[in-house]
Amino acid sequence: MNNIFLDFDGTIIDVWKRYYKIFCDFYKIDIDFELYKNEKRKYKSDFLLTEKYANIALFNEYKIYKKNNLENIDFLKLDTVILYNNDISNFKILTFRNNYNNLLLQIDYLDLKINLNNIICLDPKITTKKKYLMSFNDVIIVGDSESEYECSENENTTVFLVKTGLRDISTFNVKDNVFLLNDINQFINLLKNNQITNKQLNDI
Repeated sequence: MNNIFLDFDGTIIDVWKRYYKIFCDFYKIDIDFELYKNEKRKYKSDFLLTEKYANIALFNEYKIYKKNNLENIDFLKLDTVILYNNDISNFKILTFRNNYNNLLLQIDYLDLKINLNNIICLDPKITTKKKYLMSFNDVIIVGDSESEYECSENENTTVFLVKTGLRDISTFNVKDNVFLLNDINQFINLLKNNQITNKQLNDI
């Protein structure tokens, strides 16, 4: 299995504190962190979250603030590594990022061992992960959201969804080529034990 792609945000790194701080800083509120996580997964939309906990009249301003700060290096420093082993140089990274240089800075200060030639940054306004992966054969993608889940519509693609991201993946429709995992470390262990390449996936 040569074409293994890993999502970055929510899969390799925990982004919850970044999203939480941006939300709380803009609206100047102090919502409990665990409550925010539960509600974010429940509502998905920041609009519904704002409607319940903040001033909805400021929502358009919040969207601009969030867009301008989501990849700001100060907020990126709130992210933490989920991986037990920081060396993922043999894997391809498939991510949506607007600021490639800040991604490289983040990889450096998180001490992640990634082959820079294996980093693919997509612009969501231009393409999707599903479309990007269509040209590959025998693909595995590991991620935490709808953008990875829809890749299961491609032939010869197996999708592993982890529970560490912003979405409640338990609500996604069950498919024969979609598997739910606790985190990226479980995927790495399955790979090491040949439970993926040998198609021994029934026990997941």
